[in-house]
Amino acid sequence: MNWHENALERAAGHQARLKQLFGTCVRHLSSDQSLPKHARSPIFSTTLPNLWICPFCFQRNQFPPHYTTISDNNLPAELFTEYTTIEYEEPQMISPSSPSPMIFMFVVDACMIEEEIAFLKSALSPAIELLPDNSSVGLITSGTLVHVHELGYGEIPKIYIFKGSKDQLLEQMGFLVSVPAPRMASLPVLEELQKDPWLVPTHQRASRCTSTALSVATCLLGACVPGSGARIMAFIGGPST
Repeated sequence: MNWHENALERAAGHQARLKQLFGTCVRHLSSDQSLPKHARSPIFSTTLPNLWICPFCFQRNQFPPHYTTISDNNLPAELFTEYTTIEYEEPQMISPSSPSPMIFMFVVDACMIEEEIAFLKSALSPAIELLPDNSSVGLITSGTLVHVHELGYGEIPKIYIFKGSKDQLLEQMGFLVSVPAPRMASLPVLEELQKDPWLVPTHQRASRCTSTALSVATCLLGACVPGSGARIMAFIGGPST
């Protein structure tokens, strides 16, 4: 987890003139050895008024107990001007007793041209082979409609087709399966991926419900793996319509 906090302007006027948005980068499967790592959790803003002020909500916050020794000669790493980026290692990440599985949700735009779809299929199949054994994958294709594929059924594929979002998607539906299963069962789904069959009127763009597909993917992960980290990987070939 990277917090680019020392690069944030303190004055409100300077923040309004920023050309690049301030953000946080979370990288599950990569590690930058050049960055300092701290074996503790990052500090988040709360409503407890005490010692430090959050530059986003302007609330005063109390430091945790291990910050009681702060002095001019003993500053925390967040105050070192040479560190524009700080990496944190959660205690449970250092010595996890039961590591949570990695979740990957593939959202594929079916309105791409056939050549692009062919290239995408040839790239996704080896990508699944390279995923760790403790990860799970899901597949959503979108065009005029959203197709949520129920993986794990090699001979009888199951697809849920809908517009909009659903109130609840149950884990028992099998939308997420572990990597050894999709290596055998989901590859035929990728091989059978075709261009969206709906006709596109002349001089008009193809109907892409990209936002609906991403909303379905978010709700699906929130219902199936609540409280767990996941990554939605969207492969989009054009603007949402």
